Amino acid sequence: MFTMKKLALVGAAGLAALSMSCSDSGDESNPGGKIENLELGTASTGGVYPIKGIITAEGEANLVKSVTITATNGGDAQRSGNEAIDAETVTLESLGYKLVPNCSGANGKITLKVKATFADGDPAELDKEFDVKCTVVPTLPTGFDKTETITLGGPNSALGSFLDIDATPFAIYTQSQAGDKKNDIDLFFEGANFITPSYAPSTGLGSQVSGSTSVATLCKVASGTTLSNVDAVIDYFLDECSEEGEASVPVEANGSYIVFTSAENLALLKLQGDVTATITIVTGRAPLDL
Repeated sequence: MFTMKKLALVGAAGLAALSMSCSDSGDESNPGGKIENLELGTASTGGVYPIKGIITAEGEANLVKSVTITATNGGDAQRSGNEAIDAETVTLESLGYKLVPNCSGANGKITLKVKATFADGDPAELDKEFDVKCTVVPTLPTGFDKTETITLGGPNSALGSFLDIDATPFAIYTQSQAGDKKNDIDLFFEGANFITPSYAPSTGLGSQVSGSTSVATLCKVASGTTLSNVDAVIDYFLDECSEEGEASVPVEANGSYIVFTSAENLALLKLQGDVTATITIVTGRAPLDL
């Protein structure tokens, strides 16, 4: 026979169980899809890894809406383009995702954190650690009076694409800023090439510097060339670069470039790693005193 005390205990236990059930159901997620086969591909010449993986929406008429990837320990996960997804299945390679391993030392560990959202259901998330070879930071020749590491973006990047090397610090301008600063700009990165305002096309990024009075010239340093100091850079510029400069210079992994600016400074640009949606450049500037 139940006593009042026993009935009270049974009632309290039932309420606790109900409370736990409600709490547990509230914490459960219901992802609208899944992330599978997350891997890194073979590194390019510049040390950049393609990011591989498949994201699939589950459920009738469900779609993948967005994908974001972040990286730890100095890694930089980049995507080419900003186009919408809206697909039942999408691969990370098709979205142009790449990993730039800007970690310290020769080798490192970087964790990729992938998040996908769907038209229906909760986001799916996946973290995975990878062993990578870290990108080597270029070393500039000695003697430059101003050095900086800068990042430029191409046409589809939110970062600026236009560079003024005469400014202190070096100035980077976006497309919306470039028109007002066109006479100060020494070059811009249009996604595959460096171009100076003198040779800028009338379309695309070039239209932003139409009518510029900048007379900056540009020259690519031959692969394998060793330039130990600023005097060697000046000698190379005088002996190997044309007075008119080159109209368009392909941007290559770990490439080196000389710029003669409108203010008669000489700059050396050394690309760090590969060419992706954005590029990192170690840059030195010195007055050209002939």
